[in-house]
Amino acid sequence: MKIAPFAVPVLVLLAACTASPDPVSTPPEPAGTRTTESQPVEEEPSEETSAAAEEPTAEPSPVVSTPPTDERGDIIKVVGELGGMTDANDEWTVDFTATSISLGTCSSSFAEPALNGHYLVLAFDVNTHPALDTTYGGFSFNPYDFVVFDSNNMRVNDPVGNAYSCLDSTETLPQEMGPSESASGKIAFDVPTETGSIAYRPADVDNGWTWSY
Repeated sequence: MKIAPFAVPVLVLLAACTASPDPVSTPPEPAGTRTTESQPVEEEPSEETSAAAEEPTAEPSPVVSTPPTDERGDIIKVVGELGGMTDANDEWTVDFTATSISLGTCSSSFAEPALNGHYLVLAFDVNTHPALDTTYGGFSFNPYDFVVFDSNNMRVNDPVGNAYSCLDSTETLPQEMGPSESASGKIAFDVPTETGSIAYRPADVDNGWTWSY
């Protein structure tokens, strides 16, 4: 699997990943927004378009750039910015967008006090695509695939803490997603400081994505 940056995985086992340098490519239309009207309508070619199709045209050179990374090699992301992964054939498998990052927003009536001091909640929009390999299971955001650094840039030993009790089940992301599915939901963490950074590093990628909070 490749990280698909824009300059623009609870267990997740997918193909091996490397960084994709092509910020121009975009994922397919999300399953959650796909409709019959989304399918292209084939039209009979006119004589002019047939003649134009026969004329060779020069293909533009792809624009390749390197997305910004932090000192640990994780791709720097902000709320609303797309991230995702492709497989060894450059087919999109998953794309995701962090739609909000906030402190102290537990919704469960069974929420326990934060073990480290504060609850950090991230909301995501997630889309899976037909190329997603489910041989070993579908896609999910495993909280243990995230690492947190506090305001002093020190890694937090246990960023999960009591976060399992924070969110009502109606707000959390599905435990597992198959191909061609879309979902929106939240994932919570237990952090010691009100500012810092959180990085998503699934086991099958060399480096991940990081957000500041």
